[in-house]
Amino acid sequence: MYTDAELDSLCSTYTSGSVPRSLKAEITAQVTSWRWASASMTSWIAYTRIPFMPQLHGGPAPRWVDDNQADPRTHVHHGLDAEGRIIIECDTFFDKVCLYAPQRRLTVLIRA
Repeated sequence: MYTDAELDSLCSTYTSGSVPRSLKAEITAQVTSWRWASASMTSWIAYTRIPFMPQLHGGPAPRWVDDNQADPRTHVHHGLDAEGRIIIECDTFFDKVCLYAPQRRLTVLIRA
């Protein structure tokens, strides 16, 4: 968990286009469990401020998928931390790293 000031600093750093290569490795090291889902589960976190397409236009909500039924070509892999928060999301196009502060989340996209 980051403080508000740390998250603000990281936000300005990452929006400048200079995402450190070590970020994905640092966050992956914090993963305590992995789960597959039918789509991105971070788009549905309760405190997301911007609605995503399924929320705006309807459609099925993403759901967790059992490991033995997961297809890496169509499903999204989510890494969860010890508190059960999604901290990294990996699909075929990009990885999404989620950094948390109290009542805030910074999401950084990294091309896969």
